[in-house]
Amino acid sequence: MSVKQFLLLVIVFGIFVLFLSCEEPINYVLSENSDYKYVIEGSFTTLFKKHKVEISLSDNFLNKGPKKMVQNAIVYINSENETIYLQEEEPGIYYTPFMRAIKNKSYELNVLINGLHIKGKDTVRELLPVDSIFIIKGKEFSYTEQKYIEGFFVFLNMQEKQGKGDCYLFELLINNKLYNDSLKESVFYNDEFIDGNYLKNIKLFFIKNDDLPDTSIITVRVNLISHKYYNYLNELLMETYWRGSPWDGPSANAKSNFGNKALGFFYTADTREYHLKLLKNIE
Repeated sequence: MSVKQFLLLVIVFGIFVLFLSCEEPINYVLSENSDYKYVIEGSFTTLFKKHKVEISLSDNFLNKGPKKMVQNAIVYINSENETIYLQEEEPGIYYTPFMRAIKNKSYELNVLINGLHIKGKDTVRELLPVDSIFIIKGKEFSYTEQKYIEGFFVFLNMQEKQGKGDCYLFELLINNKLYNDSLKESVFYNDEFIDGNYLKNIKLFFIKNDDLPDTSIITVRVNLISHKYYNYLNELLMETYWRGSPWDGPSANAKSNFGNKALGFFYTADTREYHLKLLKNIE
């Protein structure tokens, strides 16, 4: 290193130290955001059950606490020749009667709140049946615990439907309780690179041994969802669990399928459930 380079390095280091020594705390006063938006999350699938729609208000990013639920809304689902009204059974949570959606039909969710009419529409695409689902005992490496964890792998075999645009959302239930119950544990795929192929021995889930009772009923729920809802799930993850690097872009809300600047998504799905009995301690 030359003398000139050494002197330049000393000067730069001195300026850096000077800035550090002059650093003062800055107290920002953040006003409460009064420009709230309605957040609507709901689904209507081909499972025979009461289908749920949840309505809340968006909140200030820094606020903590429970959601601000929206009560006394008028909520209904329209199809070609039918109107289904939902009943509010809990604050801000609305249910259909026991019923199921019909394949290849379009459904529009309508929400009336304080004179505002919010609509969201989706179409039920037909799902091909799954050929087989099987469970194998094994070990998977846990990066959080830095060791191998004993448990069970869940695999699937099925024919993927010809024609791009099909997307799949997989859910796992243990004794009727949802196991992958957080956004970061969601399992969903599109058919961009698998269109029309046979899906053989596709690993869907790993269940930790400690999360299983001795005897369990394992339910795999397969949902065929729209590409718009697939994109919505991706955008949610990019704004939450996949965010945190210095190269992230500005934050943005996931793209909703509602009008009137409402947030959230109303999706439909052709859904099938497959049940298996698992005895944990049987070799």
